[in-house]
Amino acid sequence: MKFADLIDGRQNNLNLMRLIAASAVALSHSYNFTGQLPSEPLFKLTGNVTLGFLSVFIFFVISGLLVAQSFNRSKSVVGFFAARALRLYPALIIVLLLSAFVLGPFYTTLNPTDYLVRDEVRRYVEDNLLFKLNQGLPGVFSEAGGFSMSVNGSIWTLRYEVYAYLLLLLVGVSGLVSNRSAFNALMIACLLLYAKEPVGMLLIPGDWNAVMYVPLMGFIFGTLVYVNRDHIDCKISYAVICLLVYYYFRQHGWIHFIFAITLGYVVLTTGFHRYLQLHLPLPNDYSYGIYLYAFPVQQAIVHSMPVQSPLLLFAITMLITVPLAVVSWHLVEKPALKFKKIFNPHTQPHRES
Repeated sequence: MKFADLIDGRQNNLNLMRLIAASAVALSHSYNFTGQLPSEPLFKLTGNVTLGFLSVFIFFVISGLLVAQSFNRSKSVVGFFAARALRLYPALIIVLLLSAFVLGPFYTTLNPTDYLVRDEVRRYVEDNLLFKLNQGLPGVFSEAGGFSMSVNGSIWTLRYEVYAYLLLLLVGVSGLVSNRSAFNALMIACLLLYAKEPVGMLLIPGDWNAVMYVPLMGFIFGTLVYVNRDHIDCKISYAVICLLVYYYFRQHGWIHFIFAITLGYVVLTTGFHRYLQLHLPLPNDYSYGIYLYAFPVQQAIVHSMPVQSPLLLFAITMLITVPLAVVSWHLVEKPALKFKKIFNPHTQPHRES
């Protein structure tokens, strides 16, 4: 089976995988919050990869394929931008406002009135809406109780997601998404750049966090699979080989590239292969809401009660976060996505990405 035979259908594990990935980020952070990162399951197994990092990578690989598909189906650049903005912004705006004006006044060490008039509160919302790194609110979570003083330590990855969209847009408006030969030639050129300087191939600003190079490469790999969907087989045996290749070369100097290619293929095969489909009825995508709300919920918990067990912290976190994510999807995210039709009125419906 080629990926082209599978990705246009509705039978896939993508919503389930994103739901698990978002939850795994919260689980990974639970080990950090309780000071037990060395005991985090995947980190303990690998010594350098956490569940949180792998989950972010999964998000980016899936996004690379689906957003490339979205660009290919969009009737205009405006339509593409609108689809991306309507997916990212509505829920982000709400979580930022709740963090700044509900959570902040309750947990700040300042007088609530003094807190609300501080310019940092406004800048926290504005900067994060512009995907500038601004993680702090005055006097909020600044005392002992967590591994970070960040109000929401998860949203920093969104700037890389937007950057990946811009890279795809640059490639797309050049006609390369619909021109397989030209796109593959570009990928070969990028590979040669990678051999010389790993950062250079992604045009990443030098002050950006190097840990995100791998997820960005995963995004590119997802796009590569979409562009070559008619020519790439989706086989479980290939996925097993990829796992073996990754394990064998995990100490290689090109591990970023190897990680993206091998585990990226495993992610997409798990998502689309017919024999791996679980056929769970998951029409709603709560993963983004879980991703956005889990971290501030965890901060509130550890600053309100003594929780030493990462699994207990995770359980309490999910009891609070999942309802917030459900409300976010049904009252904010899903209604906002309906406006995509205004910008792409003739586009065929497809999976939200």
